Amino acid sequence: DIALYDSKTRQLSVIATSSNRALIGGPLWSPQRELLAFVQDEGVVTYSPSTKELQVFNLIPPDPQSGADSEVELILSGWSYNSDWLAYQYRYDTLPGESYLLNLKTGESQVPGFTETLWIEWSDTTSQIASFDDQFVYVSTIANPAEVTQFQKEGQQPNRIAWHADGTAL
Repeated sequence: DIALYDSKTRQLSVIATSSNRALIGGPLWSPQRELLAFVQDEGVVTYSPSTKELQVFNLIPPDPQSGADSEVELILSGWSYNSDWLAYQYRYDTLPGESYLLNLKTGESQVPGFTETLWIEWSDTTSQIASFDDQFVYVSTIANPAEVTQFQKEGQQPNRIAWHADGTAL
């Protein structure tokens, strides 16, 4: 179950019952702590503690990839800094995940030009996104996520990337 504990009233409120999915990568609070996102059934749910509203985004999982030996799993991978976007992935046990960007205002999902990466990192301005895999670091803009600049990784393999606060450097 997904529940919130109010430390002022000392009340525990269940906001959703659990599905058969593991909550990998979630639940996640938005950067301003105004919304909580979590996976339920075949979609993403956002919850506002201040209004008690749930918003459900039903998502259509991709067809299983060739060589996949299990069902696809939906995983939340991060909020944009302005809380308008939520990155998510469909992953298989033995294969990399497919990344998507969910616009919470329109309910539309966009596919970035890099799809089988480990994580999506948002710039503080929410105008850029970045990710990486075993060979490359990928950078794109939210205005055109399909257009990607890629950089060959050299030397150490990063296990995480982060944007500078002004969005000009990774």
